[in-house]
Amino acid sequence: TAGEMCGKSIEENDDKVPETFTSGSIVYPPPPNIFVDDAISLSPRVIHPSHRPCSTPTHLCPRNESNEPVRIDGLWYYRNFFSEQEHTDLLAEIYSHPWQKVIARRQQFYGEVYYHTTHKHKGLQPHATTTTTTPSNNQKEEECNKNDKNTSLELKDILPFLHSKCQPFFGECGFPSQILINEYRERLGIASHFENFEAFGPIILTISLVSPIFMTLKKPTERTNACAMYQDIQKILLEPRSLLVMQDDARYDYRHGISKYRWIRLSAFDKNEDICRDDDYQRVSVTLRHVLSTRRKVEVTQDECNEPKTEY
Repeated sequence: TAGEMCGKSIEENDDKVPETFTSGSIVYPPPPNIFVDDAISLSPRVIHPSHRPCSTPTHLCPRNESNEPVRIDGLWYYRNFFSEQEHTDLLAEIYSHPWQKVIARRQQFYGEVYYHTTHKHKGLQPHATTTTTTPSNNQKEEECNKNDKNTSLELKDILPFLHSKCQPFFGECGFPSQILINEYRERLGIASHFENFEAFGPIILTISLVSPIFMTLKKPTERTNACAMYQDIQKILLEPRSLLVMQDDARYDYRHGISKYRWIRLSAFDKNEDICRDDDYQRVSVTLRHVLSTRRKVEVTQDECNEPKTEY
């Protein structure tokens, strides 16, 4: 249903918001309270019951270009979420698996295959939950699949590195149905966008690996990807080994994206030098999220993979 969240209906979720809980030195935000918000296409919407301006502790706020805390409700930042050894091991595991390149950057899907674009793409938005690739006599289908195939890797292949640390953020929803890996080389970015409300659940986790980057958060006056009028714009630093949590306002009121700027200015962060996004620059992101049954499902006859497009 449109009110689905993490495989559960709205009615099945408890109305109570648990207290913040801890695991070792990590402080986890409480699992969200869910209701159906007619204003955003009957998508699950996370709210904070006291309607406080921001519930994020200052020490868990991301930092802007001036190294000042950015306070947005539902935006949590864990600077050294992974140890250096965990970072090395996770990268080694990722690069031991095959990549696919259907869009401008290389990707890996663990669990369900789904990636939202402005156009309909049968490979990235398959009609069936599981994508399999078989020989075809259809010329258009072969053209869409001429690069790497849109296949999924098993969640279990990556779970040992992520499950114990990331599971608590999802509470009773259980571990998410998709882990998406994106590789960013040189000045590759991603357009400012909302995580599609009908395709993904209310909690989005992003892990950053290899190199830092500034992500831009924009609060448009309308909840659309096309709106160019903003109530607020923030740039936050995502460092290697960090985890960013987006829920509440950060998930539903702010778009996020990465521009194609050349220099990553880090002087405010006591770094020795700025970083140039040249031929040697590389960043890997790991996104954890629930894919909802209300996501787009594209039949072969509906495919628009050869049409002009914007990648989100």
